[in-house]
Amino acid sequence: MSARDGVSKMILPGVNSLIAGVTDAVTGSQKLSAGALAALSGSGDLAAGIQKAGIGAGQLADGLATAVDGGKALPEGAAKLSAEGTSKLVEAGKSTASDYGLKYAVMVAGADRAKAEAMAYGAPADAAGATA
Repeated sequence: MSARDGVSKMILPGVNSLIAGVTDAVTGSQKLSAGALAALSGSGDLAAGIQKAGIGAGQLADGLATAVDGGKALPEGAAKLSAEGTSKLVEAGKSTASDYGLKYAVMVAGADRAKAEAMAYGAPADAAGATA
């Protein structure tokens, strides 16, 4: 065996290890590159989503301000409803109940009169009966 063969036998395993390491490094860098591209795409999606969330938050804030303004008008609206609506319904209900009470009283009085002034055989010929 020559000196050259001896050096080759000593160097060859190191060179093979170096080649395997470089291959692993290339494979790893390819995976890193693919991951970086995916992260770039995801960060673009995230940025677009954050922008939409910001717009939505602004719309919510505007809606809440409108709700607060509308809430302030509720007591006035309730008072107006009471004055212009409910109280008029109550008054109409009172007059309706009074009118029906009067009509019922007339019916009861007519029934009482019919009992008290009942005719045994009906009214005389060509006469109008006074009972119900």
